[in-house]
Amino acid sequence: MSTVQTPKVTGDSRETWLSWSRLLRWIAVAMPIALLALMVLAGGIVPFLIVPAVIFAGAAWLHRRKERPGAILLAILLVLFLLGNLPFIIPSLAAPASTADFLPTVIVTLLTIVGAVSAIAVIRGRGSATEGPPRMAAIGAATVLLIAIAVTVFAKITYPDATARPGDITLVTQNFEFSKKIIAADGGRVAVFVDNQDTTLHTFTVEELGVDLEIPAGEPARIRFDAEPGTYEFFCRPHQPDMSGTLEVSS
Repeated sequence: MSTVQTPKVTGDSRETWLSWSRLLRWIAVAMPIALLALMVLAGGIVPFLIVPAVIFAGAAWLHRRKERPGAILLAILLVLFLLGNLPFIIPSLAAPASTADFLPTVIVTLLTIVGAVSAIAVIRGRGSATEGPPRMAAIGAATVLLIAIAVTVFAKITYPDATARPGDITLVTQNFEFSKKIIAADGGRVAVFVDNQDTTLHTFTVEELGVDLEIPAGEPARIRFDAEPGTYEFFCRPHQPDMSGTLEVSS
């Protein structure tokens, strides 16, 4: 009678589940897809998203061909991408009510961080390791994403409605521009109503007056503040100097 032998699990067969190398491979493919999705949400061609998307696609190809050199390139790209985009990431993560901006930022940030950790593991020769760490990294990222979804849904539901009132200065943000470059008001109490028609977070900021109004994607917002006669610059923090204008306050 012949006996059936259980095939021995080798390092290669174990990699069919999840290893640092495989996790990095998935992230390398997911990054250009996520960046192109962000561009679609932005509603147009965005060079600073297309360029890294193409570079990440090339790095993903290199990683499949030559694992360690590809991992080194991906580690450098991911770290530079994270550091270079911090001025945009921080404001977006601070405004969960801006769902169309908040969730994509969370996803791309998680991909970047987990990808960098995976790349370092591959560089250190741990690419084929399939023990707890790579699974924990993937599960941890998924958990953070689920929490982020819950947070943004709650923030969206509880976001206060804003309506323009008689005497308000009205502005519209569309295609990363303010509808007016110059706005005027009488000295004293000034009220500004901003309707954000873009798919990203904007702000109405006047540093000299201590004004910093966040306007979530696709939402309106209103603010009142005191202003002495004079000329002040207003701008959007994440998108200055392109999004800026002048507030003229008369006596």
